[in-house]
Amino acid sequence: MSLRLLEWLILGILILTCLLLAAKTFRKEKGRLRSLFIILMLTFCGLFSTLALDLWVESMDVRVFLGGLQVLLFSIACILLLFFDLEYAGKGRWLTVRNVILVSLVPAASMALYWTNDHHHLFYNWVSFNVVQDTVEMYTDYATVFFLLYLYIHALTIVGSLFVFYLFSNTPRTQKKQTGIVLAASCLPWLVSTGEVTFYMSGSYIDVLMNFSSLTLAAVLYYIGTFTFKHSDVTPLSYDAVVENMDDGVIIIDSDGALGYANSTGREVLGLGPEVMGRPAENVLVPLGLGPFCGGHAASSHEKWLNDRMFNVKTRHIPGSSGVVQGHLIVIRDVTEERRAKDSLRLANDKLGLLSMVARHDMMNKLVVQRGYLELAGYNNGGRLTEERRQIMLSNVEDMENIMIFTRDYQCLGLKSPEWQPLGPMVLVAERTVHPPGIDVLIDAQKVELYADLMLQKVFTNLLDNSARHGERVSVIHVWTEENQDLSLSVLYEDNGVGVPMEEKEKIFELGHGRNTGLGMYLSRQILGITGSTITEKGRPGQGCTFEILVPPGKWRKAS
Repeated sequence: MSLRLLEWLILGILILTCLLLAAKTFRKEKGRLRSLFIILMLTFCGLFSTLALDLWVESMDVRVFLGGLQVLLFSIACILLLFFDLEYAGKGRWLTVRNVILVSLVPAASMALYWTNDHHHLFYNWVSFNVVQDTVEMYTDYATVFFLLYLYIHALTIVGSLFVFYLFSNTPRTQKKQTGIVLAASCLPWLVSTGEVTFYMSGSYIDVLMNFSSLTLAAVLYYIGTFTFKHSDVTPLSYDAVVENMDDGVIIIDSDGALGYANSTGREVLGLGPEVMGRPAENVLVPLGLGPFCGGHAASSHEKWLNDRMFNVKTRHIPGSSGVVQGHLIVIRDVTEERRAKDSLRLANDKLGLLSMVARHDMMNKLVVQRGYLELAGYNNGGRLTEERRQIMLSNVEDMENIMIFTRDYQCLGLKSPEWQPLGPMVLVAERTVHPPGIDVLIDAQKVELYADLMLQKVFTNLLDNSARHGERVSVIHVWTEENQDLSLSVLYEDNGVGVPMEEKEKIFELGHGRNTGLGMYLSRQILGITGSTITEKGRPGQGCTFEILVPPGKWRKAS
């Protein structure tokens, strides 16, 4: 087998190895490490392919072009190795567009000088070709810019290795094996870059093949240490996966007040994109109710409403090895359901007490009246009930029935989570339920939805029932909405009856106050209060009633 054929065979094995690593990595879970590794493998394949072509072609101009392409691809590979090491070491927040451009400026400028070398000879002085063992070897006398580029990309690989070494030195013993494998992979490119200089200065293809082989070995070690290490429960990579998929939001702010990291939950809660990493963290601290540097407290905890959800926000310092604060950790936990459970328990206890009081007090009063009239019935008209007393007794029975209906309705209040409900159709259903005789109901609220308790319809049933019972001369009821400047919504209910006296405007919402059971308007205010809405009476006495339901911002929307 000729030497040239052996060289092609080795390059073919290296290319196939890198393609296989890229294909196997593609099947792994998506992430920046995976993307960087796949791009790195494809760059290696391109680098090895240019050398294979260099071995095949004989045109001097083409080989000079391929030589420049090799320098370019090797520079890109070293930059990608730096990025991979930074991401693995937990410094991925530095991989911003600005930093990527800055790191790439020196290679880009160097390659521009390479392609224009004939005008200045800053990259190389001359290129010569000699026949060695029936093959044409290319010799290049490199100039200043090449050596500056070599030192630069060599420094990049060393910087990446230093970060991996720092991670290795600060990890527990159970993690040393994996990080040690990655550290070894990170150091191997130093040999590659040294071999590249040897190759370009001496023209030895054997040197570059050996160093390309060591570069491929580094790729294999990277793959083993990063993607196939068995003890995933004790690897830094697993930490990223665990934190990224937590139900709690995790945010890290560095000592300069810049946003260092935010997991998927934290980004979703705050509406952040990946481009904000490394930028000032005001857009994180302000919505969470935190001041600069988390208020300067070593640890804090408070609750904050955000996007109609309640979050518990905990902060703490991240101390360094010398005790100096390196940053701040913020943990955001959605406690909406927990808060609702506590509120539901408190509401249930309040309901039990109120229901007991209402049922015992009101029912006892009605039974006393009923007993008295039953006793009086025996002393008048030969023991026969008069029509007047019969009506009073029937009214008492009806009142007791209404009290029991109230206890049933009140028991259901707040048991289910509020939902979005169309206002117009709901008022229409309430009208059909009450069916007030001789009264026209006008509804101008067809394109509005309210976020309220599922008993919201009971509010309008009570209003319609009161208009029919106590309005005396009501002939028209009008329901409409008005948007306010503070983004709240006013739902207005108006009739043309006798109205509500000034001294009664607030009392009608008190428990037990009213001409009938005194429970309907109290229940209505309780239903609306679950989602922060209020109800007041603002009509003029003698000219009809006007009830205003004020719905806060975020609890109403225009129907689609």
